[in-house]
Amino acid sequence: MERKAFYALLLAMLTTSLGVGLIMPLLPVYADTLGASGVWIGLIFGANPLVRAAFTLVVGPLADQMDKKRLMLGGLLGYAACSIGFILASSPGQLFLARVAQGAFSAMVMPVARAYAGDLAPEGHEGVTMGQFALAFSAGFALGPLIGGLLADTLGMAAPFLGMSGMSVLASLVVLRTVPSRPPALGAALRRRGLDFRPFADIQVVGLVTGRTFVAVGRGIFSTLMPLMGTDALGLTAAQTGFVVTARSTTEAVMQPIAGKAADRLDRRYVCMAGFLLMPLALLATPAVRSFTMLILAAVVLGLGAGTSIPAAAAIAVDKGRRFGMGSLMGLDSTAQALGMAAGATFGGALYEAFSAELTFRVAALACFGGAAVFFALTRGYVKDELGYAEVNGGAPAVPGEAGVTAAAKAPPLPASIGTPAGHAAVK
Repeated sequence: MERKAFYALLLAMLTTSLGVGLIMPLLPVYADTLGASGVWIGLIFGANPLVRAAFTLVVGPLADQMDKKRLMLGGLLGYAACSIGFILASSPGQLFLARVAQGAFSAMVMPVARAYAGDLAPEGHEGVTMGQFALAFSAGFALGPLIGGLLADTLGMAAPFLGMSGMSVLASLVVLRTVPSRPPALGAALRRRGLDFRPFADIQVVGLVTGRTFVAVGRGIFSTLMPLMGTDALGLTAAQTGFVVTARSTTEAVMQPIAGKAADRLDRRYVCMAGFLLMPLALLATPAVRSFTMLILAAVVLGLGAGTSIPAAAAIAVDKGRRFGMGSLMGLDSTAQALGMAAGATFGGALYEAFSAELTFRVAALACFGGAAVFFALTRGYVKDELGYAEVNGGAPAVPGEAGVTAAAKAPPLPASIGTPAGHAAVK
């Protein structure tokens, strides 16, 4: 394990997720000060996940054909530049272009850093390694909104954007000095380029991806409109709005190791459904809250739902990925969720302007309920480890569930360079 390289990758991931988190509670309010309508606010907020999803489809294969380090450096430096673009924006259109650039450059950092970390992961310890990596990602989203709100309240609206730019430059310098160049892969990754649609031949994969997409629509509406509603209806400060987002993200992260254990012991479909059904309850309650404390409570319930469903859904995706290819399945799943977030942000902004916050959050709840129904109907018959790891064992059938136990039993002791199991407590 190349410790310096791995920690540099952690810093790169933390920087990009923290950068998004810093401006998450401020962006709708900032756009409003520039005269943006509800439609514009939705477009601005949804541009990042939509562009990131599109660029990920291009950058993924590209990372197998060129040096990953160069891609990450280009993304981090571009991230720093577009952060300044947010400050210089004087109209909703310019703010939208800055958000588009942010999505494109983040696609050059996040998926490439994950692929690089996967290359560095010692055999038998991929879960611990990637768990630490996911923790850096979650920490950025949890801490970013609170830090961004405090910076905006004390130093002005430009401070979070300047902080994001400075951290990106710092991360690029660390990557430049500590991450070795990684030559292009020469194996199967180059023989299959672009998006792989084979997983859609499995109706359970369709149910998983479709369900997660609709649930992401509901979450996208909450992320876009909660800061605006909190400011308009409750008179919250930027720091208070950031605290609400941080409460949701922290709850989501804390729940994941608990739900992950449950998903390995219980029926993963039911664990996933428990989370899916908690989220619309929080969305229905949000427009009815009349205090800062109640808004925090609604956000925490939303975080509980997301934190419960994410590990179970990811475990199902891993099972399916062993059949169709982990990269192909995870790519489809990630892209579908990003598109759902983008759609929720865009249509949520339009509904908020044309109608009301109450109607918009009802639509968000309906999207979550619909996603849960589709997921439950189409994943019927799913069994944990149903493939018995036959493909990775050279076609030899195995008793369902046996392979995971065997692999865990044969795994060597955890290297000191990786860290302790406590380091991946918030796998996301």
